[in-house]
Amino acid sequence: MATPMVTEVQSAEELQKDKYDRQKRLWGEGGQVRLSKASVCLLGASATGTETLKNLVLGGIKGFTVVDGEKTSERDLGQNFFVTKSRLGEPRAEVTADLLAELNPDVARDAICERPEELIERNPSILRPFSLIVAVGLRHHVLLPLSRTCKEYDIPLIALDVNGMIGMVRLYIGEHVVVESKPDNTIRDLRITAPFAELKSYLDGLVPSERLPTLSHSHVPYIAVLYHVLKKWKEEKGQGPSTYAEKKAFKEEVAQLDPTATQVNIQEAMAAVNTLFNSTRVPDRVREILKKAKDLNAHADLSSFWIIMKAISDFVDTEGVLPLPGSLPDLECDTATYLELQQLYKEKAEKDIADIRERVEDILSTIGRGANAISADEVRTVCKNAYVLDVMQYGELSEEDQPSESLAMQFMTAKAMDTESDALWYVLFRAAERFAVKYSHMPGESNGKDASVDVDAQMLRSEVAEICSKLQIDSALIDDKYAAEYCRYGNSELHNIASFIGGVAAQEGIKIITRQLITLNSVFIFNGTKGTGLQFSL
Repeated sequence: MATPMVTEVQSAEELQKDKYDRQKRLWGEGGQVRLSKASVCLLGASATGTETLKNLVLGGIKGFTVVDGEKTSERDLGQNFFVTKSRLGEPRAEVTADLLAELNPDVARDAICERPEELIERNPSILRPFSLIVAVGLRHHVLLPLSRTCKEYDIPLIALDVNGMIGMVRLYIGEHVVVESKPDNTIRDLRITAPFAELKSYLDGLVPSERLPTLSHSHVPYIAVLYHVLKKWKEEKGQGPSTYAEKKAFKEEVAQLDPTATQVNIQEAMAAVNTLFNSTRVPDRVREILKKAKDLNAHADLSSFWIIMKAISDFVDTEGVLPLPGSLPDLECDTATYLELQQLYKEKAEKDIADIRERVEDILSTIGRGANAISADEVRTVCKNAYVLDVMQYGELSEEDQPSESLAMQFMTAKAMDTESDALWYVLFRAAERFAVKYSHMPGESNGKDASVDVDAQMLRSEVAEICSKLQIDSALIDDKYAAEYCRYGNSELHNIASFIGGVAAQEGIKIITRQLITLNSVFIFNGTKGTGLQFSL
């Protein structure tokens, strides 16, 4: 007799948890929550735009809106996977939105069948509810008012362009706060040089200083080893090591505890000496952020981040250190000792968070906002990442008409190395925008007429010269052949390039939404003919 198969019915919440399990390992529960609350607006449903949105939809955003005034065409079939032959001639916004929505039924979809430039002019306030705007192929005179609207509503804007084998990503996000930058290397704050009372008491009781040289150290965590060696050093010399020679001598004293160089604990202690004396120092970048927070006037519209940073600034003024992160690295010691140390650090971290939470509530009370206006989880996240916070400032689109030292440096460096910089494609994209305004079609695009690549290339070179003059770049550094190459692409979107640029744009969008990792600053050029990428700021 066959055994009936037992099935377990999962709740919707459990299914949702399983669905995003793998990506939560990248950006955590908090990052996924922020994604699930994000609404994205796509202006232009071309291949590049739909590839960008595809990645965000799969990531689990709350919803998206596609704005596009075109009808699907044969050209779309050759480059856009989110257009089908059966729906040729239908509004491209509706067609792409339907197919994108199939990727993730939990994501809400909407479509507006109107040209983006007309919508921006007619009703810019419709963009207010969105968390992120992605604009594809919009010309400079359209992007300019759009960027102003995004700045007014504090909405990040990602502008994308693809022509043939070349793609460009530009970010206009004003002030971008990175709470979880997740650097490859961090200095752990274990308070060995400035132990809090509970840690000091525990380490003194774990190993008496006078017995340290005679003990087998297999059960002694390197934290205790360094604490006692430093304690003895201070007793003999009055203060901790400061010069290179003193730090070298300190390291030698640690090494003397293991003449055979076989004890893992001592090896861990030796490795930790290199960063030991900087472990409680406030990083320069964080110090700048704290100073800015301190100088800001508290008011009802001040963001949660800056209110928390004002509270942390007060905490640092009082305590002299940042809040303890509370995490403990792997240590060579017995399990009981590790668990006791882990609990000590965790309790101290929670105590610091509670202290800062009280300061946050005091600020909220002062500006007339409720004590729960900022969640305890938000305070905890900022405190635990206090050593790796960053705030990035991005320029405005209008500033791109001004000379840029960073852009000029790209050309100067390339000239010195007798090569060419991919920054030239930025100039060509900008020149093509001017070309389109003058001649009502993109360079090399037939637009229903007989196209002359040579004629368009000549006219595009004139626009390149104008852009170079405005940006104070020597136009001779951009060979005429690149204008001809740009025109030969004929304003086409090759799917492989569109897919790559869409991946980069979605990656930056997720960084912006989750406030994790450092974003591009602020232009990225991908050259598909060489397989190279270039990032620079403007």
